[in-house]
Amino acid sequence: MVAKADYAVGGLKVDVPKYVSAVQIIFQRVKPDGQLDPADAYTSDWIGTPSEKEAPTINGAGKKAIGIHDRRGAIIDAVGLVFE
Repeated sequence: MVAKADYAVGGLKVDVPKYVSAVQIIFQRVKPDGQLDPADAYTSDWIGTPSEKEAPTINGAGKKAIGIHDRRGAIIDAVGLVFE
């Protein structure tokens, strides 16, 4: 996934019925001060197959994501973002 010009990763929606089954990236516009504008955002298509459940959101509250981390064994059972 690649963000549109002037947008950066500001969060994720993670569908976790039992294990991580799908992820949706939340892109937010970069303001002149370098912070992100949560009011000006869009989401990617789902990566994976989402369930019918509501997916929890990881939100950086206007900070850019600079990394991703996960926990896995045979499958991914947790995912998160590292923010500035």
